[in-house]
Amino acid sequence: MQAGKNNQGVPLQPGNCALLSASLATGVVIRSYPFSGKVVRGHFDASSTTTALGLGVNPNFQEAFSNVSALALTSTGGTGLVIWGLRSGSVAVTVAPRAMEVGCSARMIKCTLPDAHSARVDNIQVDQGANGPEYFATGATDGSVKLWALPTNQRGQVNCVWTGGYTDPGHLDSDVASFVAVPCLKVATSVSNEIVSAGFADGTVLVWFGVIPGLALADPTSVKCIRIPPPSLQASSPATLHLHTHSRNIVSVLVHHFGDDHFYRLRVDKDTGLVKRTRFGAGPLADLTAVVTEFAKQEKEDARSALGSTMPSGAATPTFSVPPTPRPDRPSPANGPLYLTLPTPETGSAPKARSFVIAGDALGRVCLWDWDGVEEVIPKEVAGTCESDEAKKGKSEMLEVRASIFWDAADGEGISTITWSEIVIVVGTTYGDALIFDSLTQRLLKRIPAPSPASAHHSHEGVSQIIVDGDVLLVGVGGQVTAWQARKESGKAVNGWGKATKSKKNKTGGTTAKWQQISHSLNQLKDENARSQPSLRRARAQAGALAEMGMDESEAVQYLMMLSREEEDARAAAQAENANVEENGRPIEAGSPTNSNPNTYHGSPTSSTRSTAPSTSTSPSSRRSGPSIYIPANRRPRSSVEDTPDLSPYTSRSPYGSYQSGRSNRSGAGSSLDEDEELRMVLELSLLEQ
Repeated sequence: MQAGKNNQGVPLQPGNCALLSASLATGVVIRSYPFSGKVVRGHFDASSTTTALGLGVNPNFQEAFSNVSALALTSTGGTGLVIWGLRSGSVAVTVAPRAMEVGCSARMIKCTLPDAHSARVDNIQVDQGANGPEYFATGATDGSVKLWALPTNQRGQVNCVWTGGYTDPGHLDSDVASFVAVPCLKVATSVSNEIVSAGFADGTVLVWFGVIPGLALADPTSVKCIRIPPPSLQASSPATLHLHTHSRNIVSVLVHHFGDDHFYRLRVDKDTGLVKRTRFGAGPLADLTAVVTEFAKQEKEDARSALGSTMPSGAATPTFSVPPTPRPDRPSPANGPLYLTLPTPETGSAPKARSFVIAGDALGRVCLWDWDGVEEVIPKEVAGTCESDEAKKGKSEMLEVRASIFWDAADGEGISTITWSEIVIVVGTTYGDALIFDSLTQRLLKRIPAPSPASAHHSHEGVSQIIVDGDVLLVGVGGQVTAWQARKESGKAVNGWGKATKSKKNKTGGTTAKWQQISHSLNQLKDENARSQPSLRRARAQAGALAEMGMDESEAVQYLMMLSREEEDARAAAQAENANVEENGRPIEAGSPTNSNPNTYHGSPTSSTRSTAPSTSTSPSSRRSGPSIYIPANRRPRSSVEDTPDLSPYTSRSPYGSYQSGRSNRSGAGSSLDEDEELRMVLELSLLEQ
């Protein structure tokens, strides 16, 4: 995952562990094989060309600038899908069949101008339906929310199937609606239940019911919008927004605002329009920085998924009663039908899938709540602000859902991301470490340190995303990805001395290509680095020369042009003087009038060409014809070689020292270079290096 905010990664081929990683800083998507170390040549970007496959360019050596403001990654089989949200408000999708091949035919499909947002796209949410990703929603700075049909092949189109916004009728006055532009920061969808939700910068949450793709765009009156105001006037923008749908008429919305140590469950009823707000807290020590949900399915729950989605708990393992073997009620004749009476399963005989929420705070504590928990009275400490508030000091009562499980996962380190699987809970810290805990006992199993520890010049980079796929763990920290796999080491792979044995040969007789792929990727990076380093060295040399002179680029160019004009004027004056000597037999002294006297040597009253000798002053201000530029004395180049330090690149010890000494010798014994001449020489050399 590249450096920058909102880094995302998605495993493309879980069997081969192929990875797509993206970055907002560079606006590109990289393909790699984490366990072999190979980075596939080329990348996907949001360019305006049809084939969005950049070959021969490594984004690690490019400037961190892009027109991408939001992105999302998903895949269907071996086809990679990259959804781009642009700063212009447009939305594009890159469809890449066989995405891990070097020359894959990727195609970027862009939305039409009427369907685009009118401002920057801030958030993208992909709806994972029963048949895979089919729709995605976007929210923009202009307050609009759009639902799009996701193309799964290169012949598809990016079409907007529904549009909503902060100014939808029913919750704002029509006179005020046209002046309101509140950015939409978070979106959540459940297309199967026809529900879309959005969180806005002022803390408001909107829920739309009856959003049917295609039909809602043709008949906006079929959609009902319910506005949920923020919990307080000081509420901040939402940081997390999730939907838990019970039916097409009832939905629960999880909302967490920035800077809060709690979150809310909003139960919204479409028919009555009532909203029940439930507060979850009583556990965190500081502001929540990562919130993860695990919602159980309401219908067609599979037994295996139910066991996998059961809320982890430290309680004893439940026991199950085995029903007796069924026996026939009465003797049956030979070759006749056999009648059996099967016992009806009792209520609660099988564990019911529970929904839960895991969150981490800024001090390293991880808490777990039962999503269906009931509020209870929690005492809160209240402290007065002055002596007059002594009566107010004490405890107050507040209704909250208490955390069922909590433990200090990272002592003093903030939690940046959390990922949960059936076996483990993986916590990423703001210092770049990944902590693996047992999901039942909360015991620390392994600690994966940050791949690049902080130094004096670089601060800590937190974990941006964690992916758990079976026994494979991928951790993204800054611009690096750490891959880890849980497996048992066999005794044959390690000899008695603890050293790994030689790699076995494959069927074709060759050895494993793992290290060859790593070497190939490193060689590609070195070649691209070698091509980019000369230009960087020239830029650093130019910046150093300008810093030594105390001027910027424009001032240096103006000063060089001024010196060139002065040199050209001096050359023209010398040529005119030589021509006058050849014509009249004597030179014209400096400062003499330009028009010749009628009583000249030949006595011919002719007009001679105006010529002036250069001034005897060596100061740049005495001969300056362009705009004045002041150079401080401590920034001017030194004219004496003995006074120049060894580290200066413009002394006789530099590669141009012989040229400077030659100029000094030709100017006469004991003389030194003029300041203007030496400064002009330095500028010319710096420009020649470019």
